[in-house]
Amino acid sequence: MIPITKRFLLVDDDPLSNYITKMILKKSFDKVHINDFTTPEDGLEFMKSEPSQNPPDGKTTLFLDINMPSISGWEYLEEVELFDASIKEQYNIYILS
Repeated sequence: MIPITKRFLLVDDDPLSNYITKMILKKSFDKVHINDFTTPEDGLEFMKSEPSQNPPDGKTTLFLDINMPSISGWEYLEEVELFDASIKEQYNIYILS
């Protein structure tokens, strides 16, 4: 049996939080692919440009911080709502605060 690679996207302006989350995820799963961004706009651009790279073996889990200086997590979610359904359906989104 081939293990499924778990995919995560971290969007949090705190690099230490991203680092700790990455370490926990790497210890929790055999195969994991993590992209992290401290600038929410970069995370949005990644989501827009990345859909063709998302494997068919499952959705990407997005851990999204709510309190960020440039745009809030709520504003981030409003931007995601404008995405094509083919992009949105590839993500499970969890809010962090």
